[in-house]
Amino acid sequence: MPKFIAKVTVVIMVEGVRTEIQPGQEVPELSDHDARELKACGAIEDPDETAAQEKGDARDKAKAARAFEAERKAVQAATQSTAAPVKTGGKK
Repeated sequence: MPKFIAKVTVVIMVEGVRTEIQPGQEVPELSDHDARELKACGAIEDPDETAAQEKGDARDKAKAARAFEAERKAVQAATQSTAAPVKTGGKK
């Protein structure tokens, strides 16, 4: 079962006792339904899942940057090939 960390103060029942979990603290074992609902509203997070998502986001960002740079170079090359020749000093 994944380990969840509270992002906000979470009030849950643990063994019949009302318990407050402060932000940053580990949340005791939850039912699948409770975990899904608390996660959906942003009250808890799975640090392993968050790290994997951030790694994927960084990979996607790097891929997009490479694609942008390749496209930029292609546009620059096309612009240069259609630009008027630059006149250099010559005879008058």
